[in-house]
Amino acid sequence: MRQLRELGIYRSPDGGEHVAVAGLFGFYLLYGAAAFSTGFPAYVVEPSGRIVSAARPTAWRAEDLLDTGRTYGDVYSTRGIPRAPNPRVETARLPTTEPDEDERAA
Repeated sequence: MRQLRELGIYRSPDGGEHVAVAGLFGFYLLYGAAAFSTGFPAYVVEPSGRIVSAARPTAWRAEDLLDTGRTYGDVYSTRGIPRAPNPRVETARLPTTEPDEDERAA
């Protein structure tokens, strides 16, 4: 079975997004991404790669999960609410080696 990233966000074949958390003995727990901090796991990935829900096997395997490349803490706040973009990060200017117009005028 393939390894899943801890707190990685994966898309299931039905389009749902789930957060992977490593469990004991090679199991992974998949929580609904928006309800991660408040609920029970929606799915369990067995060490064999089979995915079960409510103790019933699904038609999916771990290989069917698409890694979105996102991580829970980067996308969602601790209350499961999507984080707003940080305007400081988006508008931050990198230092340059050339002086600004204001610095040249001084």
